[in-house]
Amino acid sequence: MLSSLFSSASALSASQTLLNVVGNNLANSNTVGFKAQHVEFATQFTQTLQAASAPSSGSGGTNPIQIGNGVQVGATSTNLTQGTFESTGNPYDLAIQGSGFFVVGNGSGPMYTRAGAFSPDSQGYLVDPATGYRVQRTGTVGEATATSPAFQVPGISDVRIPLGMTIPGSATQNVNFNGNLNSSASPPVAAVLTSGQPLTFGGGAATNATPLNSLDQTAIPYAAGDKIQITGSRFDGSPITASYTITGTPSDTMGSLLNTINAQFLSSTPGEGATASLDSGGHIVLKANQGGLSNMTLSIVNNTATPNGGTKFTNFTQTVAGKAGDTATTAIQVYDDQFAPHTVTFTYTKTAPNTWDVAASMDPKDGTISGFGLDNIVSGLTFNENGSFQGVASTSKAELLATQSPFTLNGMPADLSTPLGSTDQHTGGAYAAGDSIQISGTTQNGAPVGPITLPTTGATVGDLISTINANFPGATASLDASGNIQLRSATTGQSSMSLKIQDTATNTGGKTKFSATMEAVKGTDGNDNISFQINNLAGFGNPQSIKLSFGTANAFDGITQLGGGTSAAASFQDGYAQGTLQSATVGQDGIVTGQFTNGRTEQLAQIAIATFTNPEGLMRSTNNYFAATANTGPAVITTPQSGSAGSIQSGSLESSNVDVGAEFTQLVAAQRGYQVNAQAFSAANQMLQETAGLLR
Repeated sequence: MLSSLFSSASALSASQTLLNVVGNNLANSNTVGFKAQHVEFATQFTQTLQAASAPSSGSGGTNPIQIGNGVQVGATSTNLTQGTFESTGNPYDLAIQGSGFFVVGNGSGPMYTRAGAFSPDSQGYLVDPATGYRVQRTGTVGEATATSPAFQVPGISDVRIPLGMTIPGSATQNVNFNGNLNSSASPPVAAVLTSGQPLTFGGGAATNATPLNSLDQTAIPYAAGDKIQITGSRFDGSPITASYTITGTPSDTMGSLLNTINAQFLSSTPGEGATASLDSGGHIVLKANQGGLSNMTLSIVNNTATPNGGTKFTNFTQTVAGKAGDTATTAIQVYDDQFAPHTVTFTYTKTAPNTWDVAASMDPKDGTISGFGLDNIVSGLTFNENGSFQGVASTSKAELLATQSPFTLNGMPADLSTPLGSTDQHTGGAYAAGDSIQISGTTQNGAPVGPITLPTTGATVGDLISTINANFPGATASLDASGNIQLRSATTGQSSMSLKIQDTATNTGGKTKFSATMEAVKGTDGNDNISFQINNLAGFGNPQSIKLSFGTANAFDGITQLGGGTSAAASFQDGYAQGTLQSATVGQDGIVTGQFTNGRTEQLAQIAIATFTNPEGLMRSTNNYFAATANTGPAVITTPQSGSAGSIQSGSLESSNVDVGAEFTQLVAAQRGYQVNAQAFSAANQMLQETAGLLR
């Protein structure tokens, strides 16, 4: 009877254990990341009253006779099935979809948990705020590289999210363009003046060789000394007053008259001249050497002793209006070497059919974008017949300066031997003894020149040219056929050349009106870069260069030239200002990505996940933690979505996987088991009392 008491007592103890486990499961039904437990019962020990016997030739075998002596708790197992996710919206609340555990630590060894309610502490470490344990990372994500700052320290596996940390900016190195340039845009148009009536000879069109006195329009032949007056204004509006003097020789031809006109209209000077010629019908045609708005006018009249003598010239009218090439403009903000922003404006100008130039400009208060060592022009963007981008024609040019008004002698272009004091530009009598000319400016690379003094005694235009050449290294001065001084850089690309010529202020003799200079040809280096110097960084002497990308050759992925509106724009640049870390998110792969105030994102760390060969062998600890045991196998620290490790869901927490309905069923079973075993214990006790009564 005593054995029945012990058996019932063991059953009462086992039922109590089951009640404890069920009660613990129900108590943690709302605990984040909790995994339910299950109790497994086993027999305790058995008393053998008779062993089993083998069959013999005359009888069969017998089974053993055994009596059980109670029950015991054989094991408690953990239910590791996935809990449901509860969305929180907090980016630092994490849940694992699939297998694995977060790794946390406090310096004394790792612990493992499925409860991912984390947050950064005052030092930026991602921690479990209930315990202060720090979330662990794996790999080298977030450690310093050649292009990224250090967010994590090598050898320290604690995840750190340093909110408020500042990262440096980056200077712009590339600007990309896309969009369309209207194919109907017009290139530059050169202005044209045409005489009202043609000049003829024997009824046919006159030519350069036609003598003036042989023109059908010459009523009374010219005599030696007669003059033909030429007046008007040049391309830039500067006035012209000149004359052609009849020599009375066979050289008095239409070609000679045109040469006089061309000399006055600077036909040999790039950027400002115009050229007169006869068309096939005998009209005098004056065409600007360059496109753009023009102020040209021309009048040819006779000034002879005979009022009605000479050639009957007709008025000139503008038959083609000058017009600059159509333009389109876009702007983008770029960053200098100290990460400060500056706005650069890009202007597209159509220069020829299917060809455009791009010029960059910026506020002079910010910096300089043209000059020696700088470059604001990309010349020769060309397009295919189908409108796709063909490429950059890589046309390089040397910078050229030219005077705006020529040296002349008796109305004709001066030459190198012409004395400066004899030019038409000299007035007020001869230079006095001791008078001089001042020459100043800047060289190709911007170095200052002068003022250099040229004595005027016996000085010629050639002496002036020689003095300029001796003092402007890297450039060559010359006198063109129109009588203008040209100063050309010895190398292609932009330069900082400037030239100024003037009489010395203390001169006492006559004075020469020296012309100002203009940039007749803009230097280009033929590549697709621009270079500029920011004012605040000028002391470092290193201009910033930016590569411009207009698309893939023969493709439509950048700038195109198609019908329709113009939409060309600078769409991307790779520079940025310094920024401050203001927030972070966690991806499914566990990578913590920081968002900075400058719009940049950086990878800060990668959260580790631990997996085990036998995760049910983990030992439970407080605060939803587990510890490894000898039966779990070593922890495999890996990245999310690697091997058997699950993925991370940010902004969610994993709920407890306790099934309340099943637990209530277990509760009823435990209660009934306890009741029936208590009744058995009571019956055995009564029988013992009856037995004891027999002895009395």
